[in-house]
Amino acid sequence: QQLHMFQLPAKNTPSEKRHKRSSSELSDSSNPKNADDPRHTVASAKVIAFTLFELETITKSFRSDYILGEGGFGTVYKGYIDENVRVGLKSLPVAVKVLNKDGLQGHREWL
Repeated sequence: QQLHMFQLPAKNTPSEKRHKRSSSELSDSSNPKNADDPRHTVASAKVIAFTLFELETITKSFRSDYILGEGGFGTVYKGYIDENVRVGLKSLPVAVKVLNKDGLQGHREWL
């Protein structure tokens, strides 16, 4: 079983302009602003697939004291990626979402 992580630029970085758009503009693939902005294309995202074992290492086996929050999607855990997870990975704090299969929000977010 493999799970995926998308690493996106941090919000509000000084070198990045803030773009305020409605959710309908962002989801509309015919919108020229959306098509020209590489932040909204899958090809521009750096995707790293992690195994369940690696995610357990990252979150210390999904410990309850690593929970950041819970919502309609499911539980969000804090974690830390480094060379103990996989050689060559840059040290980085991360958040790991675990899908609540009974919730409805997560299914909409993944579609």
